[in-house]
Amino acid sequence: MQPRRSPALLLVLAVLAVSCLVRPVHAQDNLVDVQLDTFGTGAIYRPGTVTAVRLKLTATFDEPTSVWVQWEIPNVDGDTAEYGRTITLSPGQGRLLWLYAPVPPQALPGTTWPVRVYALNDGARSRELGGTRISAGTAVRTNDAMIAIIGSTAHLGLRQYAQAGLNSPRAPFLNEFTQIVSSITPTDLPDRWEGWSGYEAVVWSDADPSGIASDQANALREYVRRGGHFIITLPQVGNPWALGTDGRTLFSDLLPSQAPRKDENTLLSDVVSTLTKADDYNTRRMQDFPMAAHIFKDLNGSFDATDNRYEPLIALPDGRVIVIRRNFGHGWITLIGIDLAYRRLYSVPLSNGATGIPQADAFWNRILGRRVDTPTAAELTAIQQEELLSGNVTEESSLGRGTLFMQQISMSQEATIGLLAALLLFAVYWVVAGPGGFYALKFYKQVKFSWLAFAGAAAIFTATAWGIVGLIRQNDVAVKHVTVLDHIYRGDDQLRPEDPQYQRAVSWFSIRLPGYGPMRITIEPTETDEGIMRDLLYSWTPPGLPVQQFPNTDRYRVEVGRQPAAFDTYVDPSNESDYALPARSTSTVMYANWLGGLQPEWGGLFRIPSDDPIRVTIDATGRETSITGSIISELPGDLTDITFIWVLNARSPQPRYQVKDGVEQAWVRPQNSQRMPNLGAMTKAAQVTFGGRIDLAKTFDTSTAGRTRLASNIKRTYIDPYLNQGLIGGPTSGAIGNRDITNYMEMLSLYNQLDPPTYLKRTAGGKADDTMIISRDLGRELDLSIWLTRPCLIILGYLRDSELPIPLRVNGRMPVTEGDSVTLVRWIYPLPIEEEIAFSNIFTPEQDDQLDAATPAPEPELP
Repeated sequence: MQPRRSPALLLVLAVLAVSCLVRPVHAQDNLVDVQLDTFGTGAIYRPGTVTAVRLKLTATFDEPTSVWVQWEIPNVDGDTAEYGRTITLSPGQGRLLWLYAPVPPQALPGTTWPVRVYALNDGARSRELGGTRISAGTAVRTNDAMIAIIGSTAHLGLRQYAQAGLNSPRAPFLNEFTQIVSSITPTDLPDRWEGWSGYEAVVWSDADPSGIASDQANALREYVRRGGHFIITLPQVGNPWALGTDGRTLFSDLLPSQAPRKDENTLLSDVVSTLTKADDYNTRRMQDFPMAAHIFKDLNGSFDATDNRYEPLIALPDGRVIVIRRNFGHGWITLIGIDLAYRRLYSVPLSNGATGIPQADAFWNRILGRRVDTPTAAELTAIQQEELLSGNVTEESSLGRGTLFMQQISMSQEATIGLLAALLLFAVYWVVAGPGGFYALKFYKQVKFSWLAFAGAAAIFTATAWGIVGLIRQNDVAVKHVTVLDHIYRGDDQLRPEDPQYQRAVSWFSIRLPGYGPMRITIEPTETDEGIMRDLLYSWTPPGLPVQQFPNTDRYRVEVGRQPAAFDTYVDPSNESDYALPARSTSTVMYANWLGGLQPEWGGLFRIPSDDPIRVTIDATGRETSITGSIISELPGDLTDITFIWVLNARSPQPRYQVKDGVEQAWVRPQNSQRMPNLGAMTKAAQVTFGGRIDLAKTFDTSTAGRTRLASNIKRTYIDPYLNQGLIGGPTSGAIGNRDITNYMEMLSLYNQLDPPTYLKRTAGGKADDTMIISRDLGRELDLSIWLTRPCLIILGYLRDSELPIPLRVNGRMPVTEGDSVTLVRWIYPLPIEEEIAFSNIFTPEQDDQLDAATPAPEPELP
């Protein structure tokens, strides 16, 4: 019989156990003063994502000392992850240090965490020298976007993406609010790329780039290489980026080698129709004035400074190109030749009474890959007075919450089998050892052996239970994943020494770790001329879902100064377990962001046969009439649920104010509202097998039963099925259907090109169109919308039961991949820019109907 334990004794033991695990925040040897300098890049953070903090450390000891500084954050299992790095402190001198860690999605402003400083002796952590608690500061909502501005306090027109409604904190024309974080100085930049990972774009305004350190520059480069967007606005005076001079800045190799032409006497009247929805400014309230414009190319002349793989993006009506862009890795670098921080622009009165340029929807949409309107509060009031404003949007479909990924990667099936087996075994045991055994003994008149029979039954069922556990328990390390794998095609003639071709993979996965104790988990890094590629790997807490944590919590360290994708040994080889992830013979969930080359054993992607290359046919009128060529699959399996998108050179007209009785109104024409930046086609296919050939001529059939219009099919596929489903119509809780999972993954891939909420009625006092808001709490790094602003071919498809493409290793070995793992393959083929087509659409509102008529877009039903 098991002895009874008093509740008081259990309580005392529990307190003693906890006291052994929990360390004091402030050490007795307070030799290092720790102060929080910045919480989050730009002093703002998004819960649930990697966050940068900058600490100020001041030492009071007598000689320079190497120390280890760590920021302690609980992971999804309740274990404490110690994210830290090594730094040398000198007596009395303050040092700034960046640390990076994933803060939980429930980490609201005011949440506190410990920071500790330890002395290092021969690389091993020894006595604690100081510490403090840091508190989370200003937070952006998880379903808001962020754009950073380095330098100016001016918003550059971007704050129009952060507007509120007339009677609501949420604008009726935006799927998501965008937080504009301005006034960031070059000295405030993080020194690792993940410090920028929460930002959709980083805009460098009027700050001096010469003061940026090499680590900060490398962080921005890596941020772009992994899908970020770095935008530079050139100032009116000077040449701080040393364009045309090689090697003067840390970004010289990524900028044009030729200097743009500086047109000093460019007039306001020359640029107003490009930067706004108005045809002109109010000449009665302001006189025309000159400004400097940096011209990268003259489409009507011979001047051209668009080398180093830059492409023209935006041009003035006279053909002078003022915005250029290039691809770098999986991201973008954009140069703007107009000084948008020039304060005189903000007070320019337009012909319809609006004030200030640039306007985000007229200028920034194409640069950022968006399609929203951005009317001001005054314009919304005018729209409401004309009875053209729809009511507040009451339906919302939320994408990217934890359920979307957790449902696909859950390993709960084996736990369910174990629970059912345990219940069945217990039921049989109860019958045999209890009433069943008693009545059997009574029937045979052997009741005197009841205790012996009970003991025998207990022994037999104990052995049986251990045997069943041994059969059920999985001894292999295994992963079950949802991975998004990106590849941007380059031909053999498109080699880039400064920009090697790498695939990018973002993965959410469960990993089963058998046994107990530390497990060394790493991503094998890619080695480059610049050093080791800095991947991310961390414990992932799904937002919006309850989390169950273990009572026996543990600790592990992550060296963020070197390679955060390695739960392995770096600083202290004598304490290897400190850097390994605790295992408890169960599974945990993780997130990975990887950049590198696919390993041959995983498989290939797509191949373009030399005898049938991809090509676009352009007729005598300048219309892109067809795309032909072949693509051969070398994928390691069948690609299913395929989406094909062909983005044309032909552009939608720039939004223009409605003209009534010769006067520009405060709103755009409804048919000109929220249009996609480029025209295109979209179609579906069921499957492509390994070695199968995709015939693009058949895929985008231009016959009556063929090609489909991109904008219409985006709405039909991703918007219409979720209209009129109530306040919340998305994956917020409960199970998600397979078709919805497919749609949601693709909607995250095209998020900024999904239909925004319809806020304009077609006629005054008429019925408002059905509409909805689409929000996202994670998966922002998956958005390919900017590709829909230039000609390209995009293929999206699913590899079911696919191996993990990321080179993940557990204790040096590759884990087994569980069934039902999914890889979403996104293959992008850039098409050449035809300037005669791309820049022929500087239209007046009266020409919109001509453009629509010229669009080759019959709309058959999607298969």
